This record gives sequence, structure tokens and C-alpha cells, in this order.
Amino acid sequence: MFVMALLVRDVVVCGPKRGFGPAPPCICGSGLESDRCCERLVRDLGARRKATPGAIVRSRYRAYAKGAHAYLMDTTHELNSQYSEDRTTWRASLAQQPYGEYRFLGATILDETVDGDSAKVRFVAKLKLKTSGRRADFQELSYFKRTDDGWKYLGGDVTTAPVVDLKTGENADDLLGDLTSRS
Repeated sequence: MFVMALLVRDVVVCGPKRGFGPAPPCICGSGLESDRCCERLVRDLGARRKATPGAIVRSRYRAYAKGAHAYLMDTTHELNSQYSEDRTTWRASLAQQPYGEYRFLGATILDETVDGDSAKVRFVAKLKLKTSGRRADFQELSYFKRTDDGWKYLGGDVTTAPVVDLKTGENADDLLGDLTSRS
């Protein structure tokens, strides 16, 4: 029985690699195997009900990357401006978004504050345009409300994070400022 459990643990049932061996790391950037991280929250309402607001942020990031529209809708609070009772139209609206144009490089939780049934999570989403390789990172302060089904996304305040040159590690906005100040 113990050997069987080890084999089952190492079977990859989703993602690009199927078969035996370690599961791929979660796209959210946590470093955990996908089936032990965000995939678990997508599949299991019980796990989602116990998850922290930060875990919901990571799993929603993964949902955008994978096109898991049902999960995005399930974790959106009814007071959110994008919420709709008409899930067919809402799903079609989500499917029209250009998320497929990006490589998702991970999400970093900067701060998480829970106050009763309300929560705030500040995070950076790391993205890269597939066509140009240009970074499209952004920072968001997300607001959540606890419901019987767990934490639901109310909305957020988004700011664009500085674009960093991947070769030098320098902030591209600072480099542009240096160039314009010389002319």
C-alpha cells in the first residue's frame, strides 16, 4: 500500500508533462508542484474554503494563465463590477481578453492583511509579452470578502510595476530617464 501511494503521488495528471515523475512547478511561482498548490484550489471547493486570500490571489493568477474562466468566476464576489449572473456571457467576455499573449512568470505576494471577513493582498504579477519579450509586470492591491465558499475577489487597484531589463537587471524606466536627461 505504501509503494502504491508513492506511485500515485508521482503521477502527473495535468499540465504539459503526463506520466510518472515529479509534477511540474506551479505557474504561480510558489515553487510547489502544481497539484499541491493552485491546482488543488481549482479542483477542490473544500480546499478553497480553507485557503488564505494570498493563496486565492496565486490561484487566480494561475487561472488567468491557464484560461480557467470558471474558476475566475467562482472566486469573484457578486459586488465586483465584472460579476454577472449570466455565466455564458461572462465566460465569453473573459475568453476575449488577451491573456494568451503573455508568458506568466509568477506572482509575488508583498503583503496580506485580514480583518475579520475583509482582506487586502498586495502582489506583483510578473508577465512577459510573447512577441517582443517586453516585461508587462503590474502591482495590485486586491480586496477580498469572506463568504461561505471562501474568499472572493471584490476588486483591486492596479499600478504598473517598473519594467526591468532582463539582461542587466536595471529598471528600464530609469534608463529611459537617463537617456532623456542627456539630450
